[in-house]
Amino acid sequence: MGKLTEYNELAGALDAEIERKVADLEALGRAEEADTLKSDALFGVRQRRQDILTQMAVAVQGYMALDLVRRNNVELIKGVDRAQTTTISALRTAVIVSQALARQKLVLQQVTALNATTSDLIEATSRQLRQQGAEINQQAASATIEIGKLQAAFDNVFATMDALDTFRAQATDSMADTVAALQGQLDRAKPYLERTRRHEGAG
Repeated sequence: MGKLTEYNELAGALDAEIERKVADLEALGRAEEADTLKSDALFGVRQRRQDILTQMAVAVQGYMALDLVRRNNVELIKGVDRAQTTTISALRTAVIVSQALARQKLVLQQVTALNATTSDLIEATSRQLRQQGAEINQQAASATIEIGKLQAAFDNVFATMDALDTFRAQATDSMADTVAALQGQLDRAKPYLERTRRHEGAG
């Protein structure tokens, strides 16, 4: 682009000089010489200048396009890095949850076995101590897990999971708005970037 700019400046100077010479010839009444100079010299110079300007336009467009590709590649790399980080985090979370669920299942099995053993013991004791049946039943009832508290615990877990889902959904919408706003600003900046680079090329 720098070389093309130099060639364009040279062609512009030749164009102006030839045009001045044509005007001088016409002022002296030498119209035929002026027409010949226009046809042989000015036409060729302007045709060449037109080619140079076309090449400059193509070069500038290509430069801008490649710069955008480069910047897009940078953002793509960042996106891949974020995806890798998120995937690893999600995998880590899944493993932790899986381990926690396995422990919960084990505890639940142990509690079930404990309850079964307790029920068998209560039944055996009730046969031996029929006169204390009411007291035995009260003891058995107090030894089991309180269903209300267990239900409350599950409700708290579910509420927490719903809150996390809601937050992530809202955060996703907010991120989309931010991305759209940033893209709009980039679109607005394109003409200014082009003008700045033209100035740099001219300089």
